[in-house]
Amino acid sequence: MVKKSEDELNETLDRCLADTALKIVGAGTIGLIVGIVCKRQFPVWLGIGTGFGMGIANCRHDMKRCVIPMDEKRIDCLDLLAFQDMLNKLRQIDDKILFELNTALPSKSFSANIDKGEKCRSVYEQLITMRARRMDLIQRCIDENQDNINYLREKKAPLGNIRNAQNTLRVIRSEMDIENIVNERSQKAVHDRCRNFL
Repeated sequence: MVKKSEDELNETLDRCLADTALKIVGAGTIGLIVGIVCKRQFPVWLGIGTGFGMGIANCRHDMKRCVIPMDEKRIDCLDLLAFQDMLNKLRQIDDKILFELNTALPSKSFSANIDKGEKCRSVYEQLITMRARRMDLIQRCIDENQDNINYLREKKAPLGNIRNAQNTLRVIRSEMDIENIVNERSQKAVHDRCRNFL
């Protein structure tokens, strides 16, 4: 994920504040309605506090997504879940490649002011960049896990630890095959839509 511009961050913050205000009003209103229906005193502050908490929780999540960049170099390759999570994030552009291409190359009726060659090059460059990052991550993690297995064998670690490390390495190596399939699919999609522009 790329760091967002100041305008995008301000827009996200404005959305968060509006969402929080809406949740505060909604939860307070629900509290009043429950109080009237149940003919009991309902603490309005409880409803308002609940709405505020829900709004702030959503804001924290949205703002965190905006500001924290993906840095695959900081991933601990011995942690399989962290590796797979990062790889999935890096594959998002390939998972959405058809959508990217459809928005980049609209139908003839909407394409009057669109530079199709520039759009194709932009999408293709993004694909190449993400592909290189994924391949670097996979190769680095293969190397680190192989080194870890060698280290465990040298230290005569328990067999269970060595097997766990081998299983991790096996899963990471299988990601290389998956990566080849993902790359082939996205390459075909780019070729089908952009062969006249690249």
